[in-house]
Amino acid sequence: MSRMNYRMLGILYAAIAAASQPAAGQLTIPGANGSDGAFSPIANIAIDLAQAATGVWDASSPVSGKGIYDPDKWAVVFKYTSVSIPTNVTVTFLNHPSGAPVLWLVNGNVTINGTISLDGEEGALTKQRALRPGPGGFYGGIGSFGSIAPAADGFGPGGGNSVRIPGSGSTLGAGSYGSLGSGGSTAGSTYGNDQLLPIIGGSGGAGRYYETQDLRFYAGGGGGGAILIAARDTIMVSGKIHADGGRSYCTAGNGSGGAIRLVANRLAGATTATFGVIETAGGIGSIGNNCSGFEGGLGRIRLEAVTVDGNLAIFPNTVNVPPPNPPLIWPPSSAPQARVVSVAGVTAPDDPVGIFDTAQADVVFDSTDPTSIVVETTNVDPTFAVVHINIEPEFGARFSVVASHVSGDYSLSTWSADVSLTKGLYAVQVRVALP
Repeated sequence: MSRMNYRMLGILYAAIAAASQPAAGQLTIPGANGSDGAFSPIANIAIDLAQAATGVWDASSPVSGKGIYDPDKWAVVFKYTSVSIPTNVTVTFLNHPSGAPVLWLVNGNVTINGTISLDGEEGALTKQRALRPGPGGFYGGIGSFGSIAPAADGFGPGGGNSVRIPGSGSTLGAGSYGSLGSGGSTAGSTYGNDQLLPIIGGSGGAGRYYETQDLRFYAGGGGGGAILIAARDTIMVSGKIHADGGRSYCTAGNGSGGAIRLVANRLAGATTATFGVIETAGGIGSIGNNCSGFEGGLGRIRLEAVTVDGNLAIFPNTVNVPPPNPPLIWPPSSAPQARVVSVAGVTAPDDPVGIFDTAQADVVFDSTDPTSIVVETTNVDPTFAVVHINIEPEFGARFSVVASHVSGDYSLSTWSADVSLTKGLYAVQVRVALP
């Protein structure tokens, strides 16, 4: 039994009022101590987020350039003195085991003439497994293994649904995030907020099911990843930053776009006839001949700058909002939170991995009795809140149960629900709905 790695899944809270807006000048970026040095690659580079030391996000990085992974914040944080990505250089990422998103806190300027990519993984005949997301995003659902194992829904709060139709295969949908993916009633649900607090990525598309064929390679595309770049001075984008959803192989669901948040005193685009590109598109089309995947929903973009100039192409479009000084990097301590405490009496880890791997399951149990899942909430009024526990198997359709309030109050409450499970691997997520 494993829990998905979205710490505050689907939590709804009021928009956070901005502090006083700064005058033109420099921003004070929390935690930007420069301990990761200057980031200036001269060739294509894949940053391995697993190399980050585990610690507190605003501490100095023990190994310069490797960053810090903070389990409590669920983020890999780099504190650079400056960033410069030259033309024809592409920066990609290898996911942290937790799947956490990326933060760059920069005590200087950020210049992006090349490309930063946090795209979800695309399908291929050789990929007979779930397709990986960008950092902070969620996996696509694997395709079917004939009649033995039906196709899986996409993962994440907006994962697409794969509905088996006996005798004719399945109907399925794409992942959603800031907008609905295609697939009608089988598309995932929208989620998140305009502030991108907390910052999370896109959801996966559904896998395709056929009655008799092994079509595991018909997996849904991975969701786009998530990145926050906050700079004391200027963020200049004449190249590209994209966190797009992955395309499926042939006729499965595509992943949704992820999230990009840029915070700076000045945000600048290209000064020539070209445009700097900031994009969180859903997967469009498919990999393979004569196929058409289900288009993924759009991700989210948040721009916060005192001034904006130059040419920028932004998709989906958004407005610029002047940031408070210092900017708000994390949700306030008063924000609602929820976490899984235990499953079948086995304590869940504080930092779950949430992947389908028998050797890395977060919780392991063996029981034929109904399984009790215990959830803990903070800053949630139990009088009005509804706690949903979403359970998704490695193969087949997800389902949801509503937990009952057991004890506690607004500051700390315990909830539980009993579910019946067959043997296998599952992902568990919690969503708190507030009025």
